[in-house]
Formats: sequence, C-alpha cells, structure tokens
Amino acid sequence: MKADMGRRYRLYPTIVQEQVLTGWGHTARALWGVALAQRVHVYEQRGLRPDGSAVPQGLRPTVRVRALRA
Repeated sequence: MKADMGRRYRLYPTIVQEQVLTGWGHTARALWGVALAQRVHVYEQRGLRPDGSAVPQGLRPTVRVRALRA
C-alpha cells in the first residue's frame, strides 16, 4: 500500500447517534463562522491582509461584526 493513500470508513449510526453527530456538526460550523469573523475583524483593525501584508491606508474597510448570542 502506498503511504499517501487515504482510508475510508463507513459509519452506520443509530438515530440517537445521528442526532448527536448532526448537533456537533452545527456547533462546529457555528464556531468556525465566529472564529472567521473574529479573524477578519482583527485583520481589518490592524490594517493587514490575511497574508500579513499591509493594506493601503485609503482602502481599509470598516465592517461591524455581530456577536453570536447563546
């Protein structure tokens, strides 16, 4: 077997396990969205691009990020 070959696994969760996995997926997606929004906000506050280079002074956008409420 080649070292770079991936493996696939098939799961057959019960109804309860499927509901738990779906909940985890929703939580992970929400957390990812909040983390991305925070990262974008910090880049804009510091005047940086994601690659670390500076944004020209006249091109800095101002965008408000809404907080996620529980």
